[in-house]
Amino acid sequence: MRALLNKEFIVNRKTQLLSLLIYLIISFLLNEGGLSLWMAPVFTIKRLDIHERSDEKNESWQLINSLPVSRTQVLQSKFLFNFITSCVYILIPALINYLVPSFETTSLSTILLYLSLCAVLITVYHLLYLLFGPKVVGVVFILLFGFIIGAGPAILESSLAQNILTSLSSRSATSIQLLVSAILLAISAGVFSITLSRFKKMDL
Repeated sequence: MRALLNKEFIVNRKTQLLSLLIYLIISFLLNEGGLSLWMAPVFTIKRLDIHERSDEKNESWQLINSLPVSRTQVLQSKFLFNFITSCVYILIPALINYLVPSFETTSLSTILLYLSLCAVLITVYHLLYLLFGPKVVGVVFILLFGFIIGAGPAILESSLAQNILTSLSSRSATSIQLLVSAILLAISAGVFSITLSRFKKMDL
């Protein structure tokens, strides 16, 4: 497992550092009283896409087959590498918000919420990548983000959404964030199990 993680970090370190630099620059340009974490999921998906497309798949699988590692360890290492990178995208802006007096401090429940969202995106991406390949996955996530941006306001203003928001209004923001985080983590665990089952049956 450690060897697989080291391989991921060594091979992708330049891309990761460049992505982190661009991410921080954009975060500073868009800050309003503090660095927002909403760009972290977007960069998580884009970095996943670049990472998978830059990987020489056949050579990678040949290397994996030659190592004394299980397919479970391979998938776990991919998830851990991508999740650790997403943690960096989230924790560095949160730390900057904490250290800069004029910035609003990011709450722990907000950090957990974004970490859970990134975990779901990573597991869903890996599952779709195994099932359909990189081209279809790229189109799916472009359509997804387009749908969120285009239809998001209309959905929030719908009667169903308003009823849900009204029922949740008695709860604190922290409790709602923790509830959503728990749901996202459960979804992530379920999708990871499905992905692992599919990965074990694939011909590499």
